[in-house]
Formats: sequence, C-alpha cells, structure tokens
Amino acid sequence: MAARQVGARARKATDREAEVRCIGPWTKLSRRSASAVRYGGTTTRRLSIALQSRSDMAAVKKTSRRSTSSAGILAYRKGARGLEVLLVHPGGPFWRKKDDGAWSIPKGEIDSNDAAENVARREFAEELGPSASIGPLQALGEVRQRGGKRVIAFAGEGHFDPAALTSNTFDIEWPPRCGRRQSFPEVDRAEWFDIELARTKMLSAQVEFLDRLLAIAVESAGK
Repeated sequence: MAARQVGARARKATDREAEVRCIGPWTKLSRRSASAVRYGGTTTRRLSIALQSRSDMAAVKKTSRRSTSSAGILAYRKGARGLEVLLVHPGGPFWRKKDDGAWSIPKGEIDSNDAAENVARREFAEELGPSASIGPLQALGEVRQRGGKRVIAFAGEGHFDPAALTSNTFDIEWPPRCGRRQSFPEVDRAEWFDIELARTKMLSAQVEFLDRLLAIAVESAGK
C-alpha cells in the first residue's frame, strides 16, 4: 500500500471532526458564513485554496492512471492452529473502523520498470519493518480487485512477531481541505490468522490467494 494510493482515499473522505468547518457540500454554514469563519472573508485566499485543490486533484488523477498493478506476499507459517497466514490492516482515518473484509497481504504498486517479485519483497519489508523475514517465494498468480486493480501475489514461509510492527508512513491533509497535514502508518496492525478466519478478514478479491496457497500445501505434502 504505497503512498500513491493516498490520493484516491482522500477523495472519499468527509470532514466530521474538524475544529473549523471547511467549505464543502457537508458544511452546515452558508457559503458566505463559512468563508468568513475560515478565511476572514478574503476572496483572494478562497481562490488560492480552490486553485490549490484543483492542482492536488490533477496530481491525484495523474497518479491513479499510473497505479494499475501491485505486488505482495502472502506469508505463511505452520502454527498450533495449522497453517496460518500473515495479514495487515491499512492505516489512516478511512480504515480505522473497518475490520472484516479490510485486511490485505502486504503489497505495493508496481512501476513500469519494476519486477513484481522485487516489489513484493520491498513492500513486505517497508510495511512490516526490518524484523520481518521471508523465505523463497512461489508465485500465486494474480487477481483483480474491485475497481480493476491487478494484484500479483507470491507465497513464502515467513517469521514475524506482530508486536514488532514498524511500518513506513504517509502524510495527508486531514480533515480534508482544512490546511493541516497528519502522518499515518501505512499499516497499523499485523496479525497471523488461520485460513478460515483469514477468509472473513481479507479483501474479498484476495481470498482466492488462500485457496491457491492451500493447493500448493496439499501438493507439497503429497511429494
């Protein structure tokens, strides 16, 4: 979940917690009153903010056009509950209250010159921290998530203590359009789940990776 995904999330946000209400479709103040409260009635200031917002949105759209594929790792281990997989919960205000159907494999976006396996290993380290280790990888193929994004996954036996999570961070303006930027971890939680519980936690499109991992495990056990 690389920082370039932030812009797409920001477009969906609504400001429910702002100390000062910003101009927007959710504001209870009139446009004139809201302008006076936030900007002291200064037309030039309002115009500057509007132009900056348009510039930011243009950058978001440009980024989203590039972001069509990502790669990640479904780490597994053999635990007391049988086969377990490592999933991560996305950080930031948009995912704070979401749980079932929100977890993911650690992953990040692929640039045109990147090899998918290299991206997967890089994102695994960046989202979990230096204590996370992963062995040789096996390809799990790809799926398409809702919205059309292609996710390429690899499976590998991993070792990681969720208490040691040290994720990289991203900055966004939060609450939206209020001029204050906050820093959030790309991943705020990581956890090992047994296969059946993982099915309820994962993004629906990624559940297919669990079945492919099980197929590999059955094949390996038969050799």
